[in-house]
Amino acid sequence: MGDANMSTIAPFCIWFKGLFHGWSFATETTIMLLVLVVDFFSIVVGRNLRIPHWLPLTAAVILFVHLSYRMWRREWERAERNQAIVTNLRTALGERCSDLAKRWTRLQDEATTTSIPDPLKPTWSSSTLQAVPYKVGVCQGLFQALEADLSLATIPKENTDDIRSIGEAILVLGKYQKRIEKL
Repeated sequence: MGDANMSTIAPFCIWFKGLFHGWSFATETTIMLLVLVVDFFSIVVGRNLRIPHWLPLTAAVILFVHLSYRMWRREWERAERNQAIVTNLRTALGERCSDLAKRWTRLQDEATTTSIPDPLKPTWSSSTLQAVPYKVGVCQGLFQALEADLSLATIPKENTDDIRSIGEAILVLGKYQKRIEKL
């Protein structure tokens, strides 16, 4: 029963936390602007507010520095969280590249012919290699899924229309691994 109650309260807590966080930035900015407006008003009107002239400017500078630091800190923490995600992505994509290269190599070794022509063509088939068409299809699917994930990670793709052998596919995977390491 406590879990069901928490599920209804949790969205409200998240909303309130976001509201407070945003309002705290807005409040500091508003106070900073208000202090500067009061100082400007006292100078333009010529009315002595019995406030030292250095106090509003000092308060505005302190608020500005504090607000700038808080915003910088929030972005820095976000970058740190994203760095962990990028590291995990780099590791996962690298492992998938090496696994796919091993699959292609094993497939080449299992094939009775010296070379499997056009391994990435969707119409690839061979009646003499009985289990190989299925394995080629699996490798093609893994290769296309890897390329889709690489494009999501903004890693440029190679032109796969020119791949005529498994060796060329493995070379392309090696290029992808080098690009992943630079990520």
